[in-house]
Amino acid sequence: MELWERIGRRISDDRNRLIVDENALNPAVRPDEPIGHGPIIERLLDVLDPAFSGSLPPSCHVYGPRGSGKSVLVANLFQLLSERFSPGDAPIVTTTRTTNVPRTEFVYVDARGRTTFETLRGVLDALTDETTPKRGISLDDIEWRLTDAVAATERTVLAIDHVSESRSGTIRDHLPANVPISTVTVDRQPMDTADSTVRIPAYSSEALLDILFTRASSGLSSNGLKYALTREIGDWAAGDATKAITALYAAAIFAERDGATNIGSEHVGEAIETTPDRCIHVETIASLHESKQTVLDRFVTLNLSGTEIDESAESIAADVTLSEKTVKRHLYELAQDGVLTRIRTSGNGPGRPPTRLEPRFSPPVYRRLRGQD
Repeated sequence: MELWERIGRRISDDRNRLIVDENALNPAVRPDEPIGHGPIIERLLDVLDPAFSGSLPPSCHVYGPRGSGKSVLVANLFQLLSERFSPGDAPIVTTTRTTNVPRTEFVYVDARGRTTFETLRGVLDALTDETTPKRGISLDDIEWRLTDAVAATERTVLAIDHVSESRSGTIRDHLPANVPISTVTVDRQPMDTADSTVRIPAYSSEALLDILFTRASSGLSSNGLKYALTREIGDWAAGDATKAITALYAAAIFAERDGATNIGSEHVGEAIETTPDRCIHVETIASLHESKQTVLDRFVTLNLSGTEIDESAESIAADVTLSEKTVKRHLYELAQDGVLTRIRTSGNGPGRPPTRLEPRFSPPVYRRLRGQD
């Protein structure tokens, strides 16, 4: 935040408003600059350095724990590199005309929840000036067009995020061996098939505190969150920025609900209580199929957290156009996708004990982002 912005907010007449910028608090909105990982950026640039001098860099795998800022770092870095190495006046490639002056392309795609077709289509759209149809085109056709688009560049460096959460195989396997492309994969787990690896550690307590202060300073009114409470959220999140930012947003929602002009300890306590320990990123929910999102919406709206699966399916089916069987299948799949958690309950009858469902996200934040509050 610029100095004049800070001064302007101090003298603003709207002092009774707690949340002044929803985007600053929204976990789905990535910051313009990554915080707290300067040395890691240098290591990534070392890996990519051959591309700056006219060679194809080695493949690389970037990994680290949940909420360590992997996506923010890689996405922002590739955006800047794309702007620097793919200038606006560069020759335009189309899917039917690929003769052009060779150039370097840096492309970032998020493979979370995507099929091979969807991921390759995203890469193709980034490399060409045409939008590839979603239907009426085969995977073979996508591969053929993408091969031509990559071959028209001097080199392409492709970052593929959330590889273990995708429904696609290895992208490199869908392209001929002689096309000039190198991949940077991003995930929570290490991978031994890449030429090099870069590990991103969890945020230090000070770096996470800096992230929270930056978000709170932009998103809340002056003195909206005291230092001690910011520290409490950061200590509780233990290096996980996703948990910390989600809890910050939830605390602001609770304070606003109570008509408070600043976040109190009771709001922070409630936010921590309603934010799961292994909190997923809201983008995971956004990548779900539409019918699954419908089921999840009703699960949250009907406040079915802790309810057994059969009972939840019956309640949701009575409120949507899907059958109870379909709803139940979606609930099981949402648990498999890591959006919901299945918890076994005690049962005295025959057969397997029943299970109940708990969300792996903050329901208040979910409702806010879905416009349900």
